[in-house]
Amino acid sequence: KAMVGGLIRGAAEDCGSEGMDFRGFLKLIHAVRVVCKRESQDELWGVFRKCFPPSPASSSRSGQDSKEEDLEITVAQACRLLCDIGLLPRTQQEQDSIKRLLDKIDLTASGQLDFESFQTFVQRVSEKLRAGQRWRENQLGRNLGFSPLQMAELRACFFGLDSNGDGQLSPDEFKVKLKIIGVAGSMSPEEIADLFIGLDLDSNGKLSFTEYLHFAKHLEDPKYDLRAVASERHVPTFLA
Repeated sequence: KAMVGGLIRGAAEDCGSEGMDFRGFLKLIHAVRVVCKRESQDELWGVFRKCFPPSPASSSRSGQDSKEEDLEITVAQACRLLCDIGLLPRTQQEQDSIKRLLDKIDLTASGQLDFESFQTFVQRVSEKLRAGQRWRENQLGRNLGFSPLQMAELRACFFGLDSNGDGQLSPDEFKVKLKIIGVAGSMSPEEIADLFIGLDLDSNGKLSFTEYLHFAKHLEDPKYDLRAVASERHVPTFLA
């Protein structure tokens, strides 16, 4: 995260007051992809190696032996590994997009994926699913009456509270927000817990940005009934 931020700041400084042209933007995107790919290498290597017998030298990509350079997995195995790392399509459209991405991946002569191809595939799928999630968030924001500027401010606030960078708010991170807006002191621990549970629509113990948006709407308009949202326990139908 810090390295990506450094790349963006560096690109902005290089552009100066003239701004960034399209070629410069593509160059920045490429640089970000390279950094993200390098940072995720060891983690994805561990996932990739699940398809093969354990090896003492397989704990990191850099520690692999020469034989492991030739390891390959099938397309079906690659898709199952996507599930293992939480990259699950939510809609038929996202499923179709993943199929198209797979068609563009360079396969080996045997029609399988080596580690390099698998890593590229995971990166592209992750980008595609994040884009879909961002679209759904923006749709919800518009339906709740938030302007693009307000959405940008809400995102900055949300990810500022997300201290561990997992893209979600834990109960403790959510309490920080309540302290910032000055309401934590007037609420009992039970009331804070009930509020969090009511916002946690998928009951996973954390708040996503879409769930946080409902809370932000309630802060803006106290008449917005959080209990009605909580009683539905699903994402609004216009996000489907």
